Amino acid sequence: MHHPTMIERTSLQAAVGLLLVLLAANCENGTAPERPGPTGVSPTAIVSDPTATEELAARTGAAAGAADPVTYVSFPPGTFSTSGQGGALTVRNQRTMASLTTGLQDGGLDPVALLAELGDSLEFRVDTGGAPSIEFIKEVPDAKRPTVVRTDPKSGKRDVPLNIQLRVIFSEPVDPGTVTNSTLVVEQQRSPVDGDIVVSPDGLVATFLPTAPLLPETDYTIFVGSGILDLDGSPLEAPVTAEFTTAPAGSSGGTPAEVVAFNGNDLDVYLINTDGTLLRGVDRDGPAHRDDGPVWSPTGEKLAFWRSGEIHVANADGTNPVQVSPPAIHDRYLAWSPDGQKLGFEALDTLDVTWHIYVVDADGSNLVSLTPPGANEGFPAWSADGQQIYFIQDPQQTVQRVFVMNTEGTNRVPIATLPDDVVIGPWSPGGGKLAFSLNDDIYVLDTNSGNAMVVADSPVIDHHPAWSPDGSRIAYSEEGVLFVRDADGTNQILLDSPSDVDGYDYEPTWAPDGSAIAFTRDHRFVCGSCPRELRIISSSGVAFASSLVAIGTNPSWRPR
Repeated sequence: MHHPTMIERTSLQAAVGLLLVLLAANCENGTAPERPGPTGVSPTAIVSDPTATEELAARTGAAAGAADPVTYVSFPPGTFSTSGQGGALTVRNQRTMASLTTGLQDGGLDPVALLAELGDSLEFRVDTGGAPSIEFIKEVPDAKRPTVVRTDPKSGKRDVPLNIQLRVIFSEPVDPGTVTNSTLVVEQQRSPVDGDIVVSPDGLVATFLPTAPLLPETDYTIFVGSGILDLDGSPLEAPVTAEFTTAPAGSSGGTPAEVVAFNGNDLDVYLINTDGTLLRGVDRDGPAHRDDGPVWSPTGEKLAFWRSGEIHVANADGTNPVQVSPPAIHDRYLAWSPDGQKLGFEALDTLDVTWHIYVVDADGSNLVSLTPPGANEGFPAWSADGQQIYFIQDPQQTVQRVFVMNTEGTNRVPIATLPDDVVIGPWSPGGGKLAFSLNDDIYVLDTNSGNAMVVADSPVIDHHPAWSPDGSRIAYSEEGVLFVRDADGTNQILLDSPSDVDGYDYEPTWAPDGSAIAFTRDHRFVCGSCPRELRIISSSGVAFASSLVAIGTNPSWRPR
């Protein structure tokens, strides 16, 4: 089942406007701490000199706002030793009495803006999860050269994905024109790596996008030169060097013939071998469209995906994508016919404003609507012989009804009813069973008997069920920990070691032979700015360790 993600883009004007309302904050060197923390620690707070918001807007192309000066505050990673959810920081401008509380990440903080003038005293209070808290005061300096708060990956990092996007986070906005291939360089054995550089609209982050995937088990170096200038023309305080090592090829146990499609974090769909090699994009067009939700045909010869809400079908190697759904209507959940020749999908009909089920050939021809006017129908699935289609009908009453019909839309037969608050999950291979969630538990409906039984009912949220290729087992996420059960709910197997799960694991998808599972790991509770990872783990529960394959989400394993 397709689980689309929302990517929000905020302009500099809106961001500055929000900061003006919140009077956000943080800080750096100015005068010596007037009130050190109880432990006697004087944290390395980075406080920029003030920049007028009208100058900031002019240099970045945003609409000019008020002339109130803004200072930026940040802390390098590891500044604080935190526990629990990572610690919290409160900053207060003693002149205006405005304050802001925000969370720490990895013991540090990426730059945040605060309305403050030269000489203002910023009062800091840090709760690290222990006692007592750390308190100190810093003044907004008259002049401060920009610095590098951190790099991603950090220096010394190992097991770095081969499709990593390298980032440099600055302590204050920099002039994009000074961030070039001569001032931001990535090298491998003293040879420059080809790539493009993108500076964020707020001027705080420079991203290096390698033209080709990095080599496995290889040492790389990031050089950030002092030729990078801030908006006042001041150069970087000192050059910065960060070294890292990429992940090994073949660490996932996959073979070059095994391919996973996934969503990149740049609004494109990618293909990658399960050993982390041969990353390639599917008709990449960056932010022009939002591409997501890849779904392989049962034969593995075609790949369907959404492009800005419209379904496209590409060859197995990602070439020659063709739009197969009608333009200008919103499409959702799709299902391939068993022979891979047709697609069933649901779309919002613009005439009666209800959801209809459509069937179309994989080349975009022979589009047919199977839903009568005024009916809400969706979540289609093909029977094993390809002669029938299972689907959900929602009459906008208190129940959802499960039906089966012939592939031309005739002979509609009701199978079962479901409560209106269920979350429909995937159909089993062949369409004989339907997984769904109700009250944070996972159920399975048998289309032959019309009966439903609970499969996973832990005290926490059970979601993202995924059927094994033979339909005998279900993988799912139990509040971010992966499990496998037989389809009748028995024989639970823990896949993740609790010590290994430093993030939130979900979106499982099975290998064609059922031996392994690809999934998404989100570090939302550990590092809010960390990219989500595509990983692979054995489905047997014998080895708890997972292999990092790529940066991305929503994996779909190609059938053999």
